[in-house]
Amino acid sequence: MSLVATLAEELRAGAWRAVAERADVPDPDDPTGRIAALGSRALGRLGFPDACLTFAERAARRGEGALHTLASAEAQLATGQPGRARATLESLLDDPGPLSRPGDPSLHELQMALCDLLRACGESARAYGLALKVRAQADRTSALVDEEAWMTLGWTAWACGRGQEAARAFGHAHHSRTKRAAEDTLQAQSLDGLGACARVLGDPHQAIAYHERALSLWARATGPGSPSVAACRHRLAHALHRSGDFHRARDAMAEAMLATAKHFGRDHVDTWISRFEVARYDIDCGDFTDGFARMARARAEVAKRLGAQHPVVRSMDRYL
Repeated sequence: MSLVATLAEELRAGAWRAVAERADVPDPDDPTGRIAALGSRALGRLGFPDACLTFAERAARRGEGALHTLASAEAQLATGQPGRARATLESLLDDPGPLSRPGDPSLHELQMALCDLLRACGESARAYGLALKVRAQADRTSALVDEEAWMTLGWTAWACGRGQEAARAFGHAHHSRTKRAAEDTLQAQSLDGLGACARVLGDPHQAIAYHERALSLWARATGPGSPSVAACRHRLAHALHRSGDFHRARDAMAEAMLATAKHFGRDHVDTWISRFEVARYDIDCGDFTDGFARMARARAEVAKRLGAQHPVVRSMDRYL
């Protein structure tokens, strides 16, 4: 098996760090940029947006194709440009061409990536409809693609308020991954999803347990201060808040915000979302100093990037 094909399989299996470490090869060894494109995708999953973008641009200079375009779209999302990323991927899906070269994503993988981008853009219903179609076909593919289809359906269902359906989807993915002794990153993903569902279904203590297990796996696989850990801690903070442990929730959210700012930048949309939540939790802890002013500032910055009708912004409006 070629290096490109090997790295593509490792990427699907969740061995993101291994892919990233092997992807920085000299230009003569990667003349068409396919290794660089796979490295970009791995770096995006590990939460290094600048490096992700650098590798995607390097890949684009050396070649073109579905893999290169997908890497570019994921780099755009990683750097806080979900609308641009969606347009990039939709243009590819209009005419994907042959997907037969080593490292190429399958059509199902491209469609699942579009689901993620639609959800990031606030188009959850459209993402859910596409996820249902992909899920219906994915069991004819590999186990890894099938699991990813369950995860995609889980997050799109969750975004549409279908908590029980989302929990079943995440449960399918997690059962398959634990049965295969899958990479820690994949099990952490499904545990995170199960935690998000437990919270909205009214069991915050079970949600906390899921997220704490996921945190342990994320930290072991990606490092204790990684963006994946920060995102999981953000969800843990919500579960802690729902349980009534306001002070611990505020501390967890503050940690998530600092880690997000460190990796994505102080002006990244995800950093502003975390800032909003820290201010809201400060108020719940009895600190009324400038919490509403900070919430309003964060809401304005998020709306500037995502639009006033985005579900995240409309959720913020409930508290202001």
